[in-house]
Amino acid sequence: THRERERLMDKIFTEFASQCSTLQEKFDRGKETDQEDVFSQEEVDAFFTTFDKNVAAVDARTAQLGVLLDSQPSTEDTRSLVQLFMLALIAFASHALRLSRLPGKYLQGSVRTATTQLLQTCHTFAEAMATDPAHRVPQSAGAVLQTCTDIRTTTPKTNTEAVRAAVLSTGRVCKDGLAELEQELSSWQEDEEDEEAWSTEQLQVAKQCRELVQITVGLLKSMHTQLKSVQDWRKLDSVADEMRRLSELCDDVVMSTYAPCDPDDITAATQALHGAHTTLAAALCEVCDFAKQADSVTTQSAAAMQATTAALKALP
Repeated sequence: THRERERLMDKIFTEFASQCSTLQEKFDRGKETDQEDVFSQEEVDAFFTTFDKNVAAVDARTAQLGVLLDSQPSTEDTRSLVQLFMLALIAFASHALRLSRLPGKYLQGSVRTATTQLLQTCHTFAEAMATDPAHRVPQSAGAVLQTCTDIRTTTPKTNTEAVRAAVLSTGRVCKDGLAELEQELSSWQEDEEDEEAWSTEQLQVAKQCRELVQITVGLLKSMHTQLKSVQDWRKLDSVADEMRRLSELCDDVVMSTYAPCDPDDITAATQALHGAHTTLAAALCEVCDFAKQADSVTTQSAAAMQATTAALKALP
């Protein structure tokens, strides 16, 4: 009967959602392999060949499920295809658990993020079908297909690619902070009655802070270019760890300039950012030909720091 069919379909999709949730939890708890047991380059290539094939299999099963559900399928056909979908998803997640043998924690992180995104999207897809009375393919099916496409086209295959992607991401955050500060500077008008408006002296402090953020953006741009030829994943991990702090430090500098300005907060924020410039520039010299750029960065950063200190002393 129609009622019996609906009851069975509800059961199929409820189990489907539960299986997706369980698989996601198992992946999140997945065991890590000792770092010494790292894949060779041949094994890395094989890993990503299988990884991409598994993503393509999930993509294909999603599309097949969409076509099937648009045709009022039998419960037997639906259960069979859901099982095939889960087999593809299990194969994908099981293979991805080997990511801890990939050379470089940033490459590992990229694969883990991609895997988690697909598992979460599939879970959302399954839950949507479990709660849809008509059992039609919801919009979340398109999200699964798009996630599969994104993973195949954007997931880094080397630690060099992964670290450079992290540099770009950090650079975008720092550029956003710089744009925010520049917007405030361009629209400045002195207003003695507005407690949140910069005074002329505070404006000079903000300009020097902008200089430090600009140096950060330039440093990250140079870093992205220079790391293109670096293959040693351990050195890449090390220098990327130094780089990751820059977005937070830039944000601290920008936030410290908001009126009413606290000289102590500005001093602490700018000194921290200047110190990060120096440390990162030195770290880059250890992994690539960065000596000339390092000298320029440290000199410019020190000059901007001195100018900031002088501007702070001029505050009333």
